[in-house]
Amino acid sequence: HFPQGKEAVFVAAISRGCADLFDRAFVEIDAGGELEASLAQLAEDFAAMITSDEVTALHAIMLQEGAKHPSLPALFYENAVRRLTMNLADRLQKEAERGAILCPDPSLAAEQFLAMAHGQIVYRVELGLGITPKGERRRYAKACAQLFMRAFRA
Repeated sequence: HFPQGKEAVFVAAISRGCADLFDRAFVEIDAGGELEASLAQLAEDFAAMITSDEVTALHAIMLQEGAKHPSLPALFYENAVRRLTMNLADRLQKEAERGAILCPDPSLAAEQFLAMAHGQIVYRVELGLGITPKGERRRYAKACAQLFMRAFRA
């Protein structure tokens, strides 16, 4: 299915995971729900994804192998980090156009939101301190969405 080789499989797997994450987060807003609830869902799912065993292991491999295979970190960045950021920026642009938020730079706002969602939850995993309990992740995600909305609410 992937005559282009292992890199194509890598890109396909990353892209699908990010698409699933974004789709889950915005299913409510697509059904007429509130942006704040969708952002909270995105932040919670994002934290769960980036602290999963699979992504943590992949991150470690990329840090170790990045010098030997610089295309892998670049592929990950373009097909995961950048794609998720641009998808969120597109969504924020649509919300700004419909008057739900005042957001002059949706790309920057998306980057800032995802950085906030990343938070210390990821550092705890990377430092071997364990995964933050789901209830605490949910509380943090909700607080991220509330803070974002306070900054951008129309």
